[in-house]
Amino acid sequence: MRQTTAGHRVFEDAYTDALAKIIESKREDKPLPEAPEPEQPGKVLDLMSALTESVQPTFPPAATITPPMGECLPHRAE
Repeated sequence: MRQTTAGHRVFEDAYTDALAKIIESKREDKPLPEAPEPEQPGKVLDLMSALTESVQPTFPPAATITPPMGECLPHRAE
């Protein structure tokens, strides 16, 4: 098993280990090792809908806000 460290994490290089086993089996004319069962994939996210939701405004634009009846918007000083 080959392991390398990157900072405080330990990384196990499963791909290189599996490839080394295949090469060794072929050199010695042995049958290839069995492939492990694939893990269940994680939840797949729809990135476009997540992006669309993240940019939706949470408040209505200022132009659509109307004052209550009887009140006026302040005038700009010119």
